[in-house]
Amino acid sequence: MRVLLALLCLSRFDRVSGVACPVSISTTGPTDITCSGSSCQNCDVSCDAGFDCSFTCDGPNICSNLKVVCPDTASCIINCKGDHACESATFNCPVSGNCDIGCGDATSSNACFGVRIKQRSDGGNFSLSCAGDSGCYDMQAQCPLENQCKVKCASSACNGDGGSRAIISAGKKSPVTIKCNTDDSCSHLKLVAGDATSQITCGGTNSCNQIIVEEGTADRTGNLQVDCQAASSCTEAFLACNYQASACTVNCQNDLACKGTRVICNDFGSCSVNCIYNNSCQQLQLSHNTYWPTGSGQTLLSCSAASSCISTNFQCHPGRTCERDCTAVQSCQSSAFNCTLDNVGMCTVLCNAPQSCEADNLQCPVNSVNKCKIDCTADYACDGGSAVGQLSPVTCSAGTNVCNPALAAAASGSPAPTPVPTP
Repeated sequence: MRVLLALLCLSRFDRVSGVACPVSISTTGPTDITCSGSSCQNCDVSCDAGFDCSFTCDGPNICSNLKVVCPDTASCIINCKGDHACESATFNCPVSGNCDIGCGDATSSNACFGVRIKQRSDGGNFSLSCAGDSGCYDMQAQCPLENQCKVKCASSACNGDGGSRAIISAGKKSPVTIKCNTDDSCSHLKLVAGDATSQITCGGTNSCNQIIVEEGTADRTGNLQVDCQAASSCTEAFLACNYQASACTVNCQNDLACKGTRVICNDFGSCSVNCIYNNSCQQLQLSHNTYWPTGSGQTLLSCSAASSCISTNFQCHPGRTCERDCTAVQSCQSSAFNCTLDNVGMCTVLCNAPQSCEADNLQCPVNSVNKCKIDCTADYACDGGSAVGQLSPVTCSAGTNVCNPALAAAASGSPAPTPVPTP
């Protein structure tokens, strides 16, 4: 028989005298706990090991400082709906059962402010749903060691600021899915990546503004995919791929979606940033992890829309194969490309549309013949700017002011070019 524990602690909690719940309350059998008034403040509840356990906290501060140890081998469901309903609570998920946490609704604020969610052993599947104004503000949540971890943020539920932010820590092998589909929903959120794939969808304006993805330890191999779908969705984000990830992908799909974003690519495997909308990647910075002095990764910055990569900065580190494709009008104008090579790496810059690389700063090492290639094949494609280093082979097709003098000299087989000031 399912036991209903309503007003569990009311008779033992006196708001005036401050007498709190008992140190520990243990349930027996399948349990629904419905809290009202101030009935579950400061409670410490342990659910029966093999039976489902659920909590409903529907009211202001009703479950603040609540501590729950979920059942070892059964499911655990916790819903926090009122303003500050579960503020500063601690939830310990099951050892092997599923764990579902709901924070806030359309009318509440700060429902799970400062909540700590912890995993025990392997854990089952984990889901976290955040809604309302700052529903998961200043939360810290651990994902299971190996099973699925799903986070969904609506409204401004997972947003934060420079000092406090929601932090999601992936388990070593748990695949993580984070959906931020409304405006401002995940601003300043932080994800610490694991060995499995992490996927973040940013579908609202400013939804992932200043989000942080932090690489795990040096042995972590989990891949990363971030889809910046809405206008200004990932502005000034910091996205660091795991050192040994086999694939890292950032898709910038709307106006200013990745403006000022910083992407740190993996040392090995492939890394690609795809700027497929006008102005989508302005002022983006792209570089590599340097845990290993020489990696062997392949890095692509694809700028396929007009003005998509204006004023970007691409730093290619030793050992990597780097390519920047500028295939639309003014797509990479006034940008920097710095290729640092050794005996393994190679750099390629394609400027195949009018003014696509105009006023660029292109730098390759001296004596890097056949390892640093520049291809300029449209009117004014590589006009202006500066070029430093050994840029051979350089292609400057027939057209109007296709290459600046330094690039033209390199293309004709003249000595290594020297800097040419921007007109």
